[in-house]
Amino acid sequence: MFRNTAKIGAKLLVSLHALTLAVAITERTNFVIFFVDDMGFGDLRTFGAPTTSTPNIDAMAMEGIRFTQWYSAHPICTPSRAAMVTGRLPVRYGLCGGANGTQRTFACDAKYGLPTNETTFASALQRSGYHTMAVGKWHLGQEWEYMPFRHGFDEYYGVPSSVDMGRAYNNRTAEASFQREYYGCTPLALVHNEAIVEQPVDLGSLNAKYTAAAMDFLTRVSNSSAPFLLYMAYGHVHTPQYAGKSFEGSSRRGIFGDSVMEVDDSVGKVLAHLRALGKSADTLVVLTSDNGAPNAAQHAAPWLPLQPISGSNGPFLGEKLSTWEGGLRVPGIAVWPGTIAAGRVSEDIVSTLDIYATLMDVANVV
Repeated sequence: MFRNTAKIGAKLLVSLHALTLAVAITERTNFVIFFVDDMGFGDLRTFGAPTTSTPNIDAMAMEGIRFTQWYSAHPICTPSRAAMVTGRLPVRYGLCGGANGTQRTFACDAKYGLPTNETTFASALQRSGYHTMAVGKWHLGQEWEYMPFRHGFDEYYGVPSSVDMGRAYNNRTAEASFQREYYGCTPLALVHNEAIVEQPVDLGSLNAKYTAAAMDFLTRVSNSSAPFLLYMAYGHVHTPQYAGKSFEGSSRRGIFGDSVMEVDDSVGKVLAHLRALGKSADTLVVLTSDNGAPNAAQHAAPWLPLQPISGSNGPFLGEKLSTWEGGLRVPGIAVWPGTIAAGRVSEDIVSTLDIYATLMDVANVV
């Protein structure tokens, strides 16, 4: 599997203009992966969003490289996430769709998940001595045998499914009631490893809890001689929209913009914490989205008027669930101070599939 994906990863490495496969890496590199849910190509200021403020992610792009042709591996949650963590097309292990050709995700009552014989970037790095943690949305199976701690993560803190798959406090959109009845789910649970720590989840404080968990992990591993992997998969900006009190009403883009700004704040805090710990120069950070933004009708109750509760795919045709550009072409940013030249913009075609092999090459895991 590693040999099959190495050529893919080489493409991303060449695009970074930072490394080649022949470079001798003398220090073990850390990794932080920010994975945003349903964020479209046009949802960040640095990608042209006119009414949403994202100063921290914009600064990240200025300090590293911004990819204008970054493609997700699939236009919906579960298969795109599976592809990223394994570096393999999800059709190869049954996570691409239903027998009738529909695109499918693991719902809250799913009995199966990412096959246990698949190698994830976390399990490969864990075997190589990395500390590994997943924070946020998993959506690759909610039964214990399929959870992150069974796929190479030392620690997991998050909601295993999408934030629309269950009752929760502080939903801010009318669609929330429709979605929880549609899925027929139990209240959303916030999980730390094998323990439920909150149920129903309070969405108003969820993102702050994710940020705190990520920063706590970084603090705990910062003095270790072993490198680390932090995979931070936000519940934002999937519907229903929600945000902490300090972000409510803060965006000209309405409640959707509030959610985007809360993600931006979290990214900024984690990156600032990396700098404070003296780990920035040793850490490759990547930010992207699982798929394009949905259109306003995809998560709407049919009896309610359409509301601006989902994102923008910029100039591109299509949306989440479609294989047009709008369903697959997403923001992509990478930063690695001192290694990736600042302020670069790349038009090279790269993919979420490249992340796995890139991490393996940089970490010298074979």
